[in-house]
Parts: sequence; structure tokens; C-alpha cells
Amino acid sequence: MFVGLGTGIGGGIVFDGQLLQGAQGAGGELGHVTVQATGPRCACGNRGCLEAFASGSAIGRRGRQVASERPDSALGRLVAQREVLGEDVTRLARDGDEAALSVVKEVGRWLGIGLAGFVNVFNPDVVVVGGGAMKYGEPMLERAREEIHLRALPPGRDLVEVKEATLSPNSGVIGAAALAKNSSGTYLL
Repeated sequence: MFVGLGTGIGGGIVFDGQLLQGAQGAGGELGHVTVQATGPRCACGNRGCLEAFASGSAIGRRGRQVASERPDSALGRLVAQREVLGEDVTRLARDGDEAALSVVKEVGRWLGIGLAGFVNVFNPDVVVVGGGAMKYGEPMLERAREEIHLRALPPGRDLVEVKEATLSPNSGVIGAAALAKNSSGTYLL
């Protein structure tokens, strides 16, 4: 299973060597699984989607909220100068700002809640998390793994490996190109 964290959340599930596409080809909308029915409004119009809690946009939104609560932090000082984006939060977390790190860990918790559901439904061997929002991935993934262990059922929770993508933020584009390749080996693009 691949989960791509960017402005939104996308994904893909490979089963028996084939990408699971669904009946109409729209499978893999992992970001639009509801993780909290009364949560924030998602860009899709629903409330409480995983994307509303764990995407790059969600990191920026939560970063701005935490900055207002902790104005003496580096995150708080930055929000006083300009609008804070998700990439700012991950950069400040990497630089050691505790307020920003708390956001990254909170996002990891929500990511883990969503991933636990996927582990229960799909029982994957590996969950690979990538995308631009993974610039400071390990603290986020560490928290996600903790949630998976708390919420998913055995044996899946004990056997699934959750790791960061190695193809950088371009992994989603590479996957899309592979999908566009037809059975004769030529690209449909």
C-alpha cells in the first residue's frame, strides 16, 4: 500500500502484483476515509476525512493554530510575519522547534488512525508513506506506528511494515506513469 501525503492524500494498493483500481477506476482515495465524523471540513466537502487531519494542508492549518497558542515558539514568530505552510512546520520541526514538532506528531497520530483502518481492511505486508509532507517523516511515522499498534488487529498490526518512500516526493508521479503504461509496454500518455 502506498499513501501519498501532499496538499491532499492519495494512494494506491497493489494486490497480487496488480494495482487495485475499483469498479470505476477510482480506487485508492485513501484520504477521504472518515476518521472523525465531526472533524474539520475537507476540501471534498465532507467532515473529518483523513486528508483534513494528515495532509500537507492540514499540517499548515494545525501549525497556524498551534502558533497562535505558542507565540514565543519559532512557529509563533513565523506566523506573526506571514502565513505558515505545511512545509514551514516540517522545516521548523526538523530544526528542533517544539511547537512545530508537536504538530508533526499530532499529524502522525491521525495518520496512524487512518492507517490502522487500512491495515484491518487490506492486511498489507508494507505501507509506504511518501509525498512532499514527509520531509520530516520519521517522527510522524513513529507516532503513526504507535497508533497502528494500538488500533489495528493482530496479526496485521504485528506484521505490517510502515516505512517512508525512497523515491522522494516524485513517487506519486512515478506511480502514475507506471499506471499509464499499457500491457504492451508502451505509455498511454
